[in-house]
Amino acid sequence: TLLGQDSIARQDVDTQAAAESAIRGRLLGNAPSQRQINDILSAYSEALSEIPALLPTVREGLEFAGAQHMMVFVMTEGKLERQRRALAEHGLTSLIANVWEMTKATAQFERLRQRFAPAQVVVIGDQLDRDIVPARDAGCEAVLVPSRFLPHWGAARDAQIADHVASTFLAAVEWVASTLMPPKMV
Repeated sequence: TLLGQDSIARQDVDTQAAAESAIRGRLLGNAPSQRQINDILSAYSEALSEIPALLPTVREGLEFAGAQHMMVFVMTEGKLERQRRALAEHGLTSLIANVWEMTKATAQFERLRQRFAPAQVVVIGDQLDRDIVPARDAGCEAVLVPSRFLPHWGAARDAQIADHVASTFLAAVEWVASTLMPPKMV
């Protein structure tokens, strides 16, 4: 993910119903008033509509990728138009070849490998289960840029699945350029 937060809204989930269910559930000891619930839902909806800040070094990484003649695609399981709007608002549209809304699964990454053959497909992602594992299972190179969000099902030892672990997006792109790209003739 290039942005500072993943899309909270997922497919087939009514965010308002999910938030209200969580608020009314066991998460809070004292049941809030209807006004408090409405205020929370309003703030939640507003937060969802905001364009998140870029993670550090994303712009630099995309510019470096462009200078190295790498084609960069954004794959999202969130809403396509939201991703395109975020890229446009951050002035990154010209650095991205395309944005795809897709379920990140092994079969999808296999299709990408076939589509771009004989070129090598490299996946840079922050989620082991949604980015790295299916990409590796499909035969793609995979670079993990660990995020602050590590779900309980993504054990730290699973990071070994990645071909490389980078501290930032720029470091990931630099690794791809230095390790996986053929040397340039001068």
